[in-house]
Amino acid sequence: MVAVVNACAFCSVLLLLSPSAIKADFGDYVDPTFNCPAMTTCRQVCVATVADCPATMQCSGNETLCADGVCAPFCTGNEVSPCEFKCASVACPKVVDSLDNCTTLYGDLIAAEEACGAEETAVEMSLWTFKEGGFVFLYAWISAATVLVLSWCAYNQRIAPVEGSTQSLELSFSSNADKNASKGYQTGYKMHPVGLCINFITMSTILGIQGLLIYLTIQYYIQQELITGLTGSFEDDVQVLHAFELTWRKSFLYFERLLRSVCDLSHSCFQ
Repeated sequence: MVAVVNACAFCSVLLLLSPSAIKADFGDYVDPTFNCPAMTTCRQVCVATVADCPATMQCSGNETLCADGVCAPFCTGNEVSPCEFKCASVACPKVVDSLDNCTTLYGDLIAAEEACGAEETAVEMSLWTFKEGGFVFLYAWISAATVLVLSWCAYNQRIAPVEGSTQSLELSFSSNADKNASKGYQTGYKMHPVGLCINFITMSTILGIQGLLIYLTIQYYIQQELITGLTGSFEDDVQVLHAFELTWRKSFLYFERLLRSVCDLSHSCFQ
């Protein structure tokens, strides 16, 4: 007897935790008898036309299917449809059945509704292509800044180095006297207008990328409705994350690592 009670309790827990039972209304039925299999109201099924509703979800001859998915002798016209998409705008009457039967009998219809809804949302939603003017300007700016930095460093270090400006250094990061010091080099340059300009461009680029990351972070919180006082530029929260990833990984990290590997990001590279 105890095993039967435990098994039925387990069925009830599964019913509450199942994704198929999450979308429910206060008028939905939940079996209070703890009998197995548990009975519940199946999920709302939305289809394109009334004829697409399954036979078990058709109204009787003297009733009419109203917009809210309820069968009634007549509709008031004030009913609100629970369906979200135009491609599946007809709400079929809800039925009570076991959870397994709900999934078996109506799972394909629910999946079809979700599929057409995703296509409908993608068509209606205005998404960025990342080829707009602002993005093209960003790509061009970072590319130009990178070329300028590499060219100026190459000019100072390889093409026209100042004789005697590079000194050999012995760098020791250990207190052990027996350990040999590492060899290093230090190069000094005089102030130059071109170097100062490139230095300003580099710092402006890095600060601009940080500002763009902050902007995209705010846009994401707007999508999550955690910031309600501002208007979002993105209609899809996933695309905000993609833009953030593009800015962070393709712009900031690439630019920083490139400078570190070639110029060591030292102040002397720009002057």
